[in-house]
Amino acid sequence: MAATARIDGGAMLIRVLRQAGIDTLFTLHGGHLDAILQAAADDGMRLIDTRHEQAAGHAADGWARTTGRPGVAIVTAGPGMTDCVTAIANAYLDCVPTLFIAGAAPLREAETMPLQGGLDQVAMVTPITKWAHRVTHTERIPDLVAQALRVAVSGRPGPVFLELPIDVLFSRVEESRVAFPEKIFRIRRRRRRRRSSRAPSSGSTPPSVRRSSPGAAPGSRGPGTIFSASRRGRVRRSSRTRRLTGWCRGITRSAVAASPISPSRRGWASARPIWCWCWEPAWVSSRAAGEPG
Repeated sequence: MAATARIDGGAMLIRVLRQAGIDTLFTLHGGHLDAILQAAADDGMRLIDTRHEQAAGHAADGWARTTGRPGVAIVTAGPGMTDCVTAIANAYLDCVPTLFIAGAAPLREAETMPLQGGLDQVAMVTPITKWAHRVTHTERIPDLVAQALRVAVSGRPGPVFLELPIDVLFSRVEESRVAFPEKIFRIRRRRRRRRSSRAPSSGSTPPSVRRSSPGAAPGSRGPGTIFSASRRGRVRRSSRTRRLTGWCRGITRSAVAASPISPSRRGWASARPIWCWCWEPAWVSSRAAGEPG
C-alpha cells in the first residue's frame, strides 16, 4: 500500500497565501511559528524579519496601503501578539485589509499557565477587527485562512485575526483529507461604458467650466464641483455620487460637476468614496468671465 503524503499546518498556510497572490510576510521569529517559517523558506516566500512585533504589524499595514493587496503579519504568542495591538487598531480605524496571525499555547495545555499563554487573544482583538477566530483542527487551516482574507478585503476593508495554537500548527495530517479552496477572491467584472465617437458641439460647455451669467437662475451660487475619491484618476460613477450631485443641483440651482479628489493611485484607499462639495460664488464667476463685479 502506497504511503499517503502528510502535510503540516505551516505548509497549508503558505500554500493558501501563495494562491491569494501574497508573496511577502512580516514577522519576528518565535518558537510557536517554526512550522510557518520553515514552510515559507521552502516555498521561496519573502520573509521580512523585523526587530519588534510592533514594527511587523505596522509594516504589514503600510504594505497594504501601498500595494493594494492584503498585508500579512505573523507574530508569536502572548507578548508578541500584544505588541501588535496598536497596529491592529490603526488598521481597523483606517480600513486597511491586513491579516494578523498569532501563535498560541497548545490547546491541550489550556488553563495550565503554559509559556506565553494564559491570554484570550481572540477576545482581546475582537473589538478592533472585522473577524477573529481560533483554529482548533489542522485540516481547517486552509479554508479559515481563505475566509479571513475574503473578510479583510470585502465590503469595508479592515484587519482580521487568526490564532494558530502550536499543537494545531505542527500536527501533520493526510493531504487527501485537506480541502484547499479553489478560489479565494471573487473577481468583479466592471462594465465599460461605450464612449461616443461624436465630437462635442461648439455650443456645449462642460459643467465644470460653466460660468454664471446675468440670466442665471435667481439665487444661484454658481457652478459647484463634487470631489470624489477615484481609481486611476477617474470619478467613481456610483449611485451615491449621482444622488449627491442631484441634491447639490437642487440646492444651488446651478451646474455641479464631479472631479477626482486625488491623482491616480493604486491602493485600497481609492476604493472608498469620499465626497467634498465646493461651490463658487456668483460674483467670482462673473469676474472670471470678464464681467463687472
